[in-house]
Amino acid sequence: MLDVVDHPAHRIRSVMSNALRGRRTRRAVATAVAVVGTACADASESARTLLETSPPYRSVQLTEGDAESGVIRVSATAEVSLGATARGEPLADVRSALIMGPTSIVVADAHLGVHLFDTDSDTSIRVASLGSGPGEVRSVSQLIRTDAGFSVWDDALWRRTDFKNTGEHAADSPVAFETLSVASTPPMYPSSVLISRAGPVVSIMLEKSKVPEGEARYRERGEVVLFSPDFGAHEWIAGYGGPDMAWADAPWGRTPVPVPLGQTTLFAVSPVDATTCLGDTGHPEIRCVAGGRTVSFSWSAVAAVASADDPEVDAWATSVRRDYEAKLRPEEVEQLLVDVELPVRRPYFDQLLFDATGLLWVLTTEASGDRSARVVDPTGQLVGTVSTPEGRPLSITDNRMATLVEDALGAPSVRLFRVDRAPR
Repeated sequence: MLDVVDHPAHRIRSVMSNALRGRRTRRAVATAVAVVGTACADASESARTLLETSPPYRSVQLTEGDAESGVIRVSATAEVSLGATARGEPLADVRSALIMGPTSIVVADAHLGVHLFDTDSDTSIRVASLGSGPGEVRSVSQLIRTDAGFSVWDDALWRRTDFKNTGEHAADSPVAFETLSVASTPPMYPSSVLISRAGPVVSIMLEKSKVPEGEARYRERGEVVLFSPDFGAHEWIAGYGGPDMAWADAPWGRTPVPVPLGQTTLFAVSPVDATTCLGDTGHPEIRCVAGGRTVSFSWSAVAAVASADDPEVDAWATSVRRDYEAKLRPEEVEQLLVDVELPVRRPYFDQLLFDATGLLWVLTTEASGDRSARVVDPTGQLVGTVSTPEGRPLSITDNRMATLVEDALGAPSVRLFRVDRAPR
């Protein structure tokens, strides 16, 4: 049993209420990258994991002594910072980035489309504009490296678009909703997709069932299904729980609101093979599934206490205010915030990211903003524990890391840091 410092819920709620009323707002920053599906779960279940996989054939307890110190180091100083395109268009809403080579990186921005940057010549080209036509994008959720260049997955268009190394459009490969629906039965429907360089497609399923308003808190449910490259075969990988949600009072009745620092399930697909890893952020355990076999690795940890002063709570409040500013009066929005109780503890991790070599980075953000990662081989071997630089990592190769950083005014930039690795 983990040692968790508990706080009375009413005390946390009161502290958060007072903090939110007087807090200076700023642009929300996403604290995790996750794809989730929905269905209702009892509020009492939010305290435990909802993750289900086939029984692990191997379970590993990670200890810091398993890894040699300093195997991987990331520089604390950025070598390059990208805040605008070569035409002077400032980055506005960066969704993804992919390091292509020593001097090239692809950046997907919700307002600018997809750009290929050359950091050596300080130039960039737009490779995909916003739209629904050939080679265009609307909502990029994933970038992956391919032998000939890179691919984009668009969650709005439900298609994979391939580009050459030069940025030239190569092909569009839409995925029909009906194709993925064969792996589900109502009320379970496809929700999102993760693509792998190896070919298989991971489909995240969504269960469209009515959420009971009688519960103060609930978690949603979903399933993960792996498809073969030709979609001719599929297999169930896992069941999972979505983000913590709470009911709050609005003029039109009860409305669901996400819980700041609440539990959720995070996913990552290896760029090397079809290994799919997922973990519930409320528990220090990750499960990786490949070839029908599951490896589970966990670590000892003491859950940090959540506070109304944590930056994620401020970011959440800003996001809720922005979402409801056109629907509610200011005082009604503030009441909405007060109705949501803060969890008693912070997540054990807030991001899963595979690097280009096939190692999984399990990243954790402290309340201070400091970030670190446990780097793990998908077989369960701990490679090392790494301090990571400012920002949220977006792409990691054998020798570089790209992170997303936002300044005090919310302006984003993509920064590149050197990664040094000792021989393994």
